[in-house]
Amino acid sequence: AVNLLCSALKSEKDYIVINRIIEALGRIGDGKATLRIIEKLEEEQKKGEIDKYRIKYILESLTRIKDKRALGYIGAYLDFPDEELQELTQKAFDYIEPNWREIIKKERKKSFEEIFKKG
Repeated sequence: AVNLLCSALKSEKDYIVINRIIEALGRIGDGKATLRIIEKLEEEQKKGEIDKYRIKYILESLTRIKDKRALGYIGAYLDFPDEELQELTQKAFDYIEPNWREIIKKERKKSFEEIFKKG
């Protein structure tokens, strides 16, 4: 099911269907979906003005999947102007890497992306 949903996520054009696929992948919780969801996050970030609801679906799904690879990609939302997205991102970090605050303090000379490597 995960492979089929990942393929559909890559090719689907309908806004609502994309959100539902992202949501379903999060509910399944398989790490194979992480990179495909991150691709959608990066597409969203390149648009200029982001779609808050798409980002919410992405953050919630990545939280459920609990894959540490996602942290380097969602970290930008810790300081995002939208308070709801900040809170969702903090919850994601708390769930995926409970010691993230200590890790950042310990590694303060490194950039966020270096600490929670992208890729």
